[in-house]
Amino acid sequence: MKKSGCMLLVVLLMLTACSEAYSEGVISGESDTEKTESSFILQDEMMYFDREENREVLSEDTISKISGEVAYYYKVEDLEVVLYQETDSQGYALDNIYVLLNGQKLFCEFLNGYLLRDWIAPNICLYDVNGDGMPDVSLYGYLDRVSMVHCFYISTEDGTYRSLGSVVWDNESSYSRFPYEVSLLDGQKVHVELEEFGIDAIADIDEDTMKYAYIPLEIYEENGTLTDYGKSWVDYKPDSWKPPANGFWAQAWAEEISYSTDENDRFVICVKYALPAGYSSWTLGCGFIFDWTIEEGEYHLLDVLFFEE
Repeated sequence: MKKSGCMLLVVLLMLTACSEAYSEGVISGESDTEKTESSFILQDEMMYFDREENREVLSEDTISKISGEVAYYYKVEDLEVVLYQETDSQGYALDNIYVLLNGQKLFCEFLNGYLLRDWIAPNICLYDVNGDGMPDVSLYGYLDRVSMVHCFYISTEDGTYRSLGSVVWDNESSYSRFPYEVSLLDGQKVHVELEEFGIDAIADIDEDTMKYAYIPLEIYEENGTLTDYGKSWVDYKPDSWKPPANGFWAQAWAEEISYSTDENDRFVICVKYALPAGYSSWTLGCGFIFDWTIEEGEYHLLDVLFFEE
């Protein structure tokens, strides 16, 4: 992959921590003082909450507020995090997902349709963004094979938390903030433009997408020539919420979130978006990396970079 900027750290599930300051004590739901230094980024899976086996891990106040069949938790010194989904009287999951931060109940702004399941753990990142000694909380997970959900909670002066929402595109208004254009070209190539950030690139289309999607669909000839049908393959239209009958979907797919600090010691959230091919879950093999930071309690976009795999 070609990339620059935040030096994308592909460590979502590969590392349990970015420092020896965190170790197995955190993963088991227990920690001691020396393992909670807030100057390190911690990234990990949350743990499934079993009401019988895990009752001694969380405080009674937190447990009393958990409703629904499925819940996940994470605990470090001075912080309990619980993510749960409410259910109706018949046990069916509702859209409402909540997070408990030391017992404080906040709405989790994951996309509608996201379900907490007992076999797929959501992920958590802890880092003291605002330097107040309290870890700030980033939660993220996969809505499906090709899209992610995210929410961030920052500590406040009174010791509580507030939500910053998500940096992941999740509604029509956020799509239109960064309008880009995609066109298919002869030679198995794609032209991508994102004028606001000076991106004007031509990239090779992913080989598997060509082999299993574009050639069988007769969008391309075997020799890489774009067919007449392929020329009608509708380009992305930034003002269109619904995808066309055939053509590119109106959303780049967030497929990876990672965290780092830059040369100015800023906390950076890197979101990698793959450009969809307009058919099933195939992608074009290129996309964007959005670098975000948090300043004065709000998201700020640092840069947008183009990548080709």
